[in-house]
Amino acid sequence: MRAIKKAPRARRIMNIPRYQPGSGYGGVYRGIPRYRRRPWALLVALIAAILGYGYQQSEGNRPLPQSAINGVSPRIIDGDTFSLGGYSIRLWGIDAPERDTAEGLSATQALANMLREQHVSCAPLYWNHDRIVAKCQTGAHDISEKMVNQGWARDLPGKSGGAYAAQEASARQSHLGMWK
Repeated sequence: MRAIKKAPRARRIMNIPRYQPGSGYGGVYRGIPRYRRRPWALLVALIAAILGYGYQQSEGNRPLPQSAINGVSPRIIDGDTFSLGGYSIRLWGIDAPERDTAEGLSATQALANMLREQHVSCAPLYWNHDRIVAKCQTGAHDISEKMVNQGWARDLPGKSGGAYAAQEASARQSHLGMWK
């Protein structure tokens, strides 16, 4: 006759039944619904949702400057972003390559050359990621249009409604800027 093994001490003290194959649950979780196994996970998810909602709301309620933002020789951040008048400004309707790429360095340099010693005027549209998205000009020239014309940025039809699509097609066909 075989000796009957006793259950481990922890299982005997807590009166936890042994895992039974095919029961769907195993170990200490047998019979406990999944949503009750980690009650702290629900609390963490709820806190993250509240904080995320607060961040979204704070950006949406942030007031835009009432007048145009003007200045000379802004500090260039990358091919479609610069700092002017204490604000970080992103050019409306275009997307330039990121600064940490080869084309991005060239696009950043092209924007720097374009705006060097120039008076820049920006009409703020909305906030996005702690930056003001704005339509900017040097004199009578749209900066976004000039960047797309030179091939250092592409049109964002979802934002601009295709305002710079013809200029982008022309730059691609002529192999300008990043389209070389």
